[in-house]
Amino acid sequence: MKNLILILLLAIPMCVCASKKRDDTPYLKGAVPMENGIVVFRKNFRIPAQSDKQIRDNMLYYVKDVLVANGMEGPVTRMLIGLNNEDTICARVEEWMVFEKKFLYVDKTRFRYQVNVTIDNHNVNMWITQISYYYRENWDEMKPTGEGGEIYRAEEWIDDAHCLNKKGKLAWGSARFRRKTVDRVKAIFENAMDMFEQKVQEQKDKEEAKKQEPVKKRKFVEE
Repeated sequence: MKNLILILLLAIPMCVCASKKRDDTPYLKGAVPMENGIVVFRKNFRIPAQSDKQIRDNMLYYVKDVLVANGMEGPVTRMLIGLNNEDTICARVEEWMVFEKKFLYVDKTRFRYQVNVTIDNHNVNMWITQISYYYRENWDEMKPTGEGGEIYRAEEWIDDAHCLNKKGKLAWGSARFRRKTVDRVKAIFENAMDMFEQKVQEQKDKEEAKKQEPVKKRKFVEE
C-alpha cells in the first residue's frame, strides 16, 4: 500500500508537467515567412463599406495613434510616419517585448519593426518587415541608446534556418523571440481589422439613428 501511495505521489508532478507542456505547433516550419531572404509578415483584407479616404484616415490613426504612440516612451523613441503618396503609410516602431516578468526581474528586449500599408479600391495590404531586437542592454535613462547588449536581425535569429533544429523543433535560445514575434504580428493585424469592424458598425449605427429621427411637420410654412 505504501509503495502504491509513493508511486502516485511521484506521478503527480509528471502529470502536471505533461498538462503544462507547450504546444509550439503555430510557431514551427513556415510560421515566419521569407521573401527574397527577408522576413516579411503580410495581411490583406477588404473593407467595402468605406471609401479609400475613410480607410486611409482610419489606418493612419491606427498606425500613428496606436502603434507609434504606444511604443517606447521618452527620448529612446525613434519613430517616423512617412506618406509616400495619398494611400501609402509607412512607420518605424520600437516597443518593449516582455518574455518574463517577476518581482525585481524582467526579461525583455526592444522589438523594432517597420509597418507598411497600401490602400487600393477598398483593399488593404499590410506588411511588417525590417524586424530586429536589442537584447540585454544596460539600461540607462541618461543614455537612450543603451550600452552593450546584443542586436539580432530576424533573418538570422527567428527564421526557419536558425530557429528550428534538425527535428523541426524550436531552438532553445531564440524560441521565445519567435513565439512572441509571431503572436505580436498576429495581434497587430487582428487589432487593425477589429478597429475597422468597430468603425463600420459605428457608421451603420449613426445612419440607422438618422433614419429613425422624427420628421418635422410644419403647419404654417411651405417649402
